[in-house]
Amino acid sequence: MRAETEPSWTRHRWNIIDSTLREGEQFEKAHFSTEDKIEIAKALDAFGVEYIEVTTPMASPQSRKDAEVIAGLGLKAKVVTHIQTRLDAAKVAIETGVQGIDLLFGTSKYLRAAHGRDIPRIIEEAREVIQFIREEA
Repeated sequence: MRAETEPSWTRHRWNIIDSTLREGEQFEKAHFSTEDKIEIAKALDAFGVEYIEVTTPMASPQSRKDAEVIAGLGLKAKVVTHIQTRLDAAKVAIETGVQGIDLLFGTSKYLRAAHGRDIPRIIEEAREVIQFIREEA
């Protein structure tokens, strides 16, 4: 009976996706050492976060190393990364050992012009990358 009186959002299972290790470095003068990232990831895991998002391993050799280290910690949380929808980025992400990949593809008029891609090409590239991830991950 109680479920009928509760708001509908309370009857759903919610997952926490924390992006501190990705978004947290995207402001001026921000820098987390590898040790900082390990400490943050372990604290988030202990708190019960289900997904921990790390910086794309394509950003730098250090970002790739950090993704590998965090993914290899044996946390209960799944470690995921955010990549552009490109095969090379998907290959690198898979090589790091992350348990999930978030895909970013720009479809705005500005980004289509900047990247020289139209919507049909963006869709085809997304299909190729998704198929690759499903087959290789």
